[in-house]
Amino acid sequence: MATPTMMTKARATAPAARMDPHTARRGMFVIEDGRNVAFTFFLLVFLFALWGFCNGMIDVMDKHFQEELHLNLAQSAWVQFAHYLGYFLMAIPAGWLAIKLGYKGGIIAGLLMVAVGGFWFIPATQIAQFWAFLLGVCIIAAGLTFLETIANPYTTVLGPPQYAATRINLAQSINGIGLLLGPIAGGAFFYSKNAAGISTGSEQLWIPYAFIGVVVVVLSIIFFFAPMPDIEMEDDYHIDESRPDARQSIWSHPHFWMAVLAQFLYVAAQAGIFSFFINYMTSQVPPVPASWQAPGVSNAGFFSGWIETHPNGRIWPR
Repeated sequence: MATPTMMTKARATAPAARMDPHTARRGMFVIEDGRNVAFTFFLLVFLFALWGFCNGMIDVMDKHFQEELHLNLAQSAWVQFAHYLGYFLMAIPAGWLAIKLGYKGGIIAGLLMVAVGGFWFIPATQIAQFWAFLLGVCIIAAGLTFLETIANPYTTVLGPPQYAATRINLAQSINGIGLLLGPIAGGAFFYSKNAAGISTGSEQLWIPYAFIGVVVVVLSIIFFFAPMPDIEMEDDYHIDESRPDARQSIWSHPHFWMAVLAQFLYVAAQAGIFSFFINYMTSQVPPVPASWQAPGVSNAGFFSGWIETHPNGRIWPR
């Protein structure tokens, strides 16, 4: 059984080593036993697009709830709280279950959880209470935690190690496309109006999420039958048990807790900007329709991320 936690994202972002002659003859998606796993990687790319799409839609929900449920900015921020609460609650359990279930089992479990959250929006629309929508957001985020925990390291082992950075960069680029399309789809439904100019967002809120539910159910069936080799790579970061500090808590390392703090502040700033950008733009004179501004920040984030992915003008290892 594979252990995804052994294959960290650090492997993918480390400087690429020079390829040995044997590896140079292998393609980017050919594993040690000679099998080509390009189709498996192609399926993983859909997962990256999926969670980008879901995250993008979250960023345009705040303004909708402010208008429909008459919430202030602080109250509408519960959408982001519910979203990241799902990640917080499932981060460690997702890692444990990924070890027990393997790549395929963990991905299918995550997809089914996303499906449950997506379909929950159908009764949530009938309940028409804020808590019901927040519950759906939290469940979807919990399922996405499974997918991100497994898919990120799995891309790094689907072929020669020298191409690990290339594979994960390609996958993350597709994630940006999902992040671009999510606000567009969300804005089209959340801020829609009928011929009389009356908002129909509350009645149509369930449509994009039900669509996500159908898509992930289909994906889970495909993943069930798809070839997904459980690849266990050698742990390059094994701790020498003979060292006196081998049993120290990970929190005793300043570079770790400082990195956690930096990540916390980064996500807080990003969530705040993405969530309330629509409020800023619609408050200007002349006001800009919310549906127009829904994809604004995500578009900028997508293109800046795309440029950042290839800072040196090359993605292929030497």
